[in-house]
Order: sequence, then structure tokens, then C-alpha cells
Amino acid sequence: MNHKFPFRIFSHQLLDLDNARFKQVSGGLPNGDYELIIRPKPNWNTEQMRKFFHGPVRDFIRAKERESGSVKSREEVKSDLKLIYGPRVDKKIGDKVVQVCKSTGDFTYKEYTQFLKDIDAFCQHNYEEGLPLGEEVD
Repeated sequence: MNHKFPFRIFSHQLLDLDNARFKQVSGGLPNGDYELIIRPKPNWNTEQMRKFFHGPVRDFIRAKERESGSVKSREEVKSDLKLIYGPRVDKKIGDKVVQVCKSTGDFTYKEYTQFLKDIDAFCQHNYEEGLPLGEEVD
């Protein structure tokens, strides 16, 4: 299980760490050995975020859903997440304009960032575990 705790360093001082959440998560862990890994925050482009979503994110959620007895394909997981958290675009069908889910290939950097944050919050709430680490993406 992976938990992320973003923070900022300024003038050798630790800033913006969510201490309350850190204490809550660490206090709820079973006895055992753990490690903290400190690394620079990745600055991804939308292609890397797309690969992360289509690979580790979908696989992670699919595995967690299987643990609860739900069997969904990778495409169903993708469709569900886009429907709930994805941005929408207007599409004209005949005389009507309807909103449809935007293709993940067309997400902007800001849209992808928010999309992945929303999915991470969903995972934290439902599975008590955040998304997998970004190092799993080539």
C-alpha cells in the first residue's frame, strides 16, 4: 500500500505537509517495517499522465474492485472513471447539443492533473490507499 504526502522545501524548511493526514495514516498501519521515500515531484506531460492512467491506474482499480467481488474489464474501469471524473465537451447531434466525455488523448495538462487527483481521492476514500507510484510508468 502506498501513501503520498506531498510537501515543499523552502530555505531548508519543510512546508505544506499534511501532518494530520500523515499521523492518521501512520497511526493506522499494522506493525511492521516501512520506509519513507523522498523524491522530487515528477513534472509529467499529458502523454505520461495518459500512460499512467491507461496502465497502472486502471490495473490498480481493477484489482481493488476484484477484491470486493466486482469483475470489470479495463475498458469498463476507464469508462466509469471518465464518466464520473472526466471533463466533458459539447457535441452536436442533429439539432441538439449534448455533453459527452472528452477523450483522454485530448485532456489538457490541467484537466489531467485534476482527473488524477480526483481518482486518487476516490482511491483514498474507498480503498484507503492512494494510486500507485509514478515510477511504474515508462
